[in-house]
Amino acid sequence: MQIALIVGCIAAFVAILALNIYFRTKVLRSYRTLFRNRVYFETAHFFDRQRMENEVMSRYPEFRQDIETFRDNILFSLKCAGALILTITVLASALIYWPSN
Repeated sequence: MQIALIVGCIAAFVAILALNIYFRTKVLRSYRTLFRNRVYFETAHFFDRQRMENEVMSRYPEFRQDIETFRDNILFSLKCAGALILTITVLASALIYWPSN
C-alpha cells in the first residue's frame, strides 16, 4: 500500500510540472498578445463574467477571443493545480499516518 501512495504522490508531482509547462506555453502566449496590445484588466475580472463583459469586453471588442482564451486557460490551470495539490496532500497524509508493518 505504501508503494502505491508513494507512486501516486510522485505521479501527482509530475503532473504539476506538466501543468507548469502547459501554463507557460498556452497562457503566456495569450498574455503576450494582450500585453502587446495594451489590454488591461484586473484579477477580479477573471471570477466575475458579468463584470468582465461590462468593463473589459466593451472596451476591447477586437480582442474578445484572446481575452476569453486567456481567462479560460487561467481558470483551467487554477482548477487543475488545486486538484493536484489536494491529491498530493491527501496521499502524503495517508502515507505519513498509515500504520507501517
